[in-house]
Amino acid sequence: MSKTEWFSEWFNTSYYHLLYNHRNEPEAENFIKAISETFDFSSGINVCDLACGKGRHSIMCQKLGAKVIGLDISEQSILYAQKFSNERLSFKVADMRTVFANKEFDLVLNLFTSFGYFDTEEEDVLVLKNIYTALKNGGNFLIDYLNIEKVRFEGKVENTLVKDGVTFFTQKYIENGFIIKKISVQDKNDFFYFYEKVKQINLNLFKQMLEEAGFEIKEIWGDYYKNDFNSDSSDRLIIRCLKR
Repeated sequence: MSKTEWFSEWFNTSYYHLLYNHRNEPEAENFIKAISETFDFSSGINVCDLACGKGRHSIMCQKLGAKVIGLDISEQSILYAQKFSNERLSFKVADMRTVFANKEFDLVLNLFTSFGYFDTEEEDVLVLKNIYTALKNGGNFLIDYLNIEKVRFEGKVENTLVKDGVTFFTQKYIENGFIIKKISVQDKNDFFYFYEKVKQINLNLFKQMLEEAGFEIKEIWGDYYKNDFNSDSSDRLIIRCLKR
C-alpha cells in the first residue's frame, strides 16, 4: 500500500473523527433498524462491516443479534472500535483490495461512501469481487454511496465549520471524474491540509461493475429510510444486491 494514498493519512487523524462526529450512534441505529426489516439480524447471521470506521454500524448489528466483524484500513479507528469487542463482535485492520474471507458472510455492508477511493476502476471492481468471494452463496451485499447526480447539480460547495475550537474550511467540487473535498484545518496557530477523493459513480456505472463482479441487484433506495431512489433529489444511492 502506497504511503501517498490520501485515505491512509486522513482517516488516521483526530481531525477526521472530529469533523464527522455528527455521524453518531442514533443515526446508525435508525438506519440499521430500517434495514433489519430486510436482513434478519436476530437470526444470528454473519455480517462483515467493510470500512467500518469506529464501528457504530457494527455495534448496532451485533446488538440486534448478528455476529459481526468490522474491517477498516485505519488503525486508529480499529483501536477505538476494539473497545466494544465481545464474543460476537470483533474488529481488525484490513485493506478491502485484498481477499478478506471466503464464503464466510451472509451479509457484507459498505456504508457512508466507503468506496470509490482508488485511482482505477479495476481496483473498485477488485473490491467488489473480494466482497463476492467473502459472501456465502445467496448472501447479500449492501452499498451506501452518495448520489452523484445531486452532487453535480449542487456544483462547487464551500463551508466553514468550528468544532471544539478547531476550524475546518472545506471545498467540494468535481474534477477529472472525481468528487474532491479539500479540507483546511486551523487548530490554534497550526494549519493542516487534507483532501478526500471519491469517483463519480452513478447508478448505471454501479450496475455495470456489480454485474461484472457477479452480483444481481435486488433493491435501490435513496435514503436511510429505504425510500425509492430518485436521481434528481435523493441524498444517497443505496443498493442491495445478491450473490448469485
